[in-house]
Amino acid sequence: MKDQLRILVVDDNPDDRALAIRELQRDFSNLRIDQITDATNFALALEADGCDLVITDYQLRWSDGLAVLRAIKNRWPDCTVIMFTGTGSEEVAVEAMKAGLDDYVLKASKHYARLPGAVRLALERKAQWRALKEAESRYLALFNDVLIGLWKTTPEGKIIDANPAMVQTLGYPDCDSLLRVNANDLYVDPGDRKRWQLLIGRDDAVRRYETRMRRRDCSVIWVEENIRAVRDAESRVLYFEGSVEDITERLNLEAQLRQSQKMESIGQLAAGVAHDFNNILTIVKGHTDLLLAKSSVLPELQEPLKKISAAADRAANLTRQLLTFSRRQIIQQRPLDLKEVISNVASMLERTLGEDIVLNFDLARQLPAIYADASMVEQIVINLAVNARDAMPRGGQLIVRTAAADIDAQYVQQNAEARVGQFVCLSITDTGLGMEAQVLSRIFDPFFTTKEVGKGTGLGLATVYGITKLHRGWIEVSSKVGAGTVFRIFLPTTSKQVEPATMKSTEKDVRGGSETILVVEDEAELRLMARQILECYGYRVLEGATGAEALKLWPQHAQEIDLLLTDMVMPEGITGWELAGKLRTEKPDLKVICTSGYSVDLAKMNFDAPQGIRFLQKPFKPQSLALAVRECLDA
Repeated sequence: MKDQLRILVVDDNPDDRALAIRELQRDFSNLRIDQITDATNFALALEADGCDLVITDYQLRWSDGLAVLRAIKNRWPDCTVIMFTGTGSEEVAVEAMKAGLDDYVLKASKHYARLPGAVRLALERKAQWRALKEAESRYLALFNDVLIGLWKTTPEGKIIDANPAMVQTLGYPDCDSLLRVNANDLYVDPGDRKRWQLLIGRDDAVRRYETRMRRRDCSVIWVEENIRAVRDAESRVLYFEGSVEDITERLNLEAQLRQSQKMESIGQLAAGVAHDFNNILTIVKGHTDLLLAKSSVLPELQEPLKKISAAADRAANLTRQLLTFSRRQIIQQRPLDLKEVISNVASMLERTLGEDIVLNFDLARQLPAIYADASMVEQIVINLAVNARDAMPRGGQLIVRTAAADIDAQYVQQNAEARVGQFVCLSITDTGLGMEAQVLSRIFDPFFTTKEVGKGTGLGLATVYGITKLHRGWIEVSSKVGAGTVFRIFLPTTSKQVEPATMKSTEKDVRGGSETILVVEDEAELRLMARQILECYGYRVLEGATGAEALKLWPQHAQEIDLLLTDMVMPEGITGWELAGKLRTEKPDLKVICTSGYSVDLAKMNFDAPQGIRFLQKPFKPQSLALAVRECLDA
């Protein structure tokens, strides 16, 4: 109770007022008592801020106790009111209690002493009631404001209550709409609810139970439930109460992380194999082509040499796809018009697909430019077209579409790999066999294929995945058995203007020169082959097995060296990139060609190299090396 109690004594009999006040003052100290004797004083009292207690007679000259009670409750609903009278009746007492009276004390000598106790009891009950109301208000505020869905359901599935977060999670417009639904119908698998009911039967609670629920718009979400049973005295379940949290986005991110980690591990292995294999292929391909270029080669050896060269080309294509998948392939980007890129491969697609497949194009007229490697984007289209052809053994239809895509935050929530921003969407749709979910989950794994042994490498879609990731895009695939497949490739746009394509020199047009070239390569066979190729074209060649050796040669020959041809990955702590940087510091006009089976450093920077520096991917042909050298020197 408060230190001071404000009490209104409403009674027009002065003796009765005096008796009531005397009894109160015996048990309570620090009282503020206002005596109300007529209607005017009562009206003025009602205009005050409020009081703790009202003691009123029933029989008043200007009114009665019931009217006073109703006026008090109307003005101060929580105020405690005791009727202290000698003229009331049982009917009056009952009516007064219904109107909110807290107690009824008779005006009789033997009952006067009960008045302080009745006051104390009434005030304590009121304090308890207020505490209960405050606790209920706090509970309701928590129930309504918490961000996690809360609900109560009967064992049969009737929803008793649900908070706003639960209503929002399941996509209903209001709580009443949700309460009309049976909880059993919200589960994608109704057996899930039965399963957690069985679990609750053992320990009265289930924690972190993951299941799928169906929203009002029929979309499916993953949720995590925490449920407990509320029982009566005989241990019968009255209802279940629990929390429901939408974990769809979290599970999508976890799945994306697992997929990313798996792809990264496979990519590292693939890149390591491709790097070493490319060095070997460069030697095989280089020496074979050198022999074929000699007029002295015996006629009977030319055909076997051509087959060796062709086999090396096929192997080089495999390693190139491995590097693309592992995102170690070097990309040389420029602003592109996707419609123009697709037009460039249209005739090739028609030949690839055959006569029993109808090829249709639905290309947007105005598309933002993309910043991409043209040959890699062409590779995406060709690989997806070939994949679609194999999915339509009896013919069908292939549709190539392009469209601008404005990706917002809501879209990102539904597609874990998506990003907010402006993108161009390339979609390839076929009417083929479609795929089961198990196959769909593995289509981008390298060497995974559903074709017969000996047909296909299993790298086609892995290459598409790698190229898309290299360009900071993502892939969405939807497929249904017997209803075809749709691949959607999203590539970021650029504000840069598309540049007109320039004609490049062909390998047949290569001419030599007399400049001095410093070749730095730790693989002895590769270094020897590069020397032989360059000397065939008239160049003077200096050699270094490592970056350290090259730095020792440099002071004596710096003025005569016109071009540095260096491998990127070398021993003794100096990479080809670092070597080029050191030498160009001393000689800024030094031309540089970097070669590698792959280079993590170059892949990260997409080889946006400074002027005078070029990159040559291994394995390379002798003519390709000679052409790169000549173009770099003439640039």
